[in-house]
Amino acid sequence: LYLSGNSISAVPENAFLGFTSLKEVVLSDNRISCVNLGELSSQQALTTLKFTNNPIKCFKQVRYLLLTV
Repeated sequence: LYLSGNSISAVPENAFLGFTSLKEVVLSDNRISCVNLGELSSQQALTTLKFTNNPIKCFKQVRYLLLTV
């Protein structure tokens, strides 16, 4: 799922609910300042998560994830 450069400012809490086989989530080059990643912990196929070039100030519910920020 590539959503880079879309001026996204927030990721809703259930944004990835219903996706069962996400391998990559790329949200680079947006305006995201706070990220809640709780629901991503159930994404067993997820290998890449990128939030580069965002003004991130907080991550919520980060467990068992290696992040590229």
